[in-house]
Amino acid sequence: MKKNLLIIFLVCLMHFVSNAQPPQGPPPQQGPPPHKNIQAIKVAFITRQLNLTAEEAQKFWPVYNAYSESIKKIRIEQKQDVLGFEEKSLAERKKLKAEMKKILVSEDRANIAMKIDRDFNEVLRNELKDRRDNGNGNGNGRKRKNNPPNNPPNNPPNNNKQ
Repeated sequence: MKKNLLIIFLVCLMHFVSNAQPPQGPPPQQGPPPHKNIQAIKVAFITRQLNLTAEEAQKFWPVYNAYSESIKKIRIEQKQDVLGFEEKSLAERKKLKAEMKKILVSEDRANIAMKIDRDFNEVLRNELKDRRDNGNGNGNGRKRKNNPPNNPPNNPPNNNKQ
């Protein structure tokens, strides 16, 4: 009888130990990578800020994407040379502005397009800061209400002598 109980116990123990091992192989993918989501949000943000028509969007996005790629390449090439990066980046920005004037027709919209990256990065930075500060990672960016403590505030002692 003791021998049978010992065998049953060992079989159960081996079963639990074998199930405790982590799964082998790569972890399953859940949705697109985060940078793809951010890129999609950026496209929507820029389209909305510039009020792009379908025709303008067809001309705008190839030029803008080429600009973004050239800035990435410059950043890699000029990693150690800050001034070299700034010079080449400025040259690319000048080319972009000339193209944007042709596509967006007005000077005002071209100027908005020139600072749109900075605006998007600021919005993104603020959203991430809000989520970090509020401990809210579910994506809606709403702030939590800070409930005041139940303790009454400390009142300073009354030092009036009568």
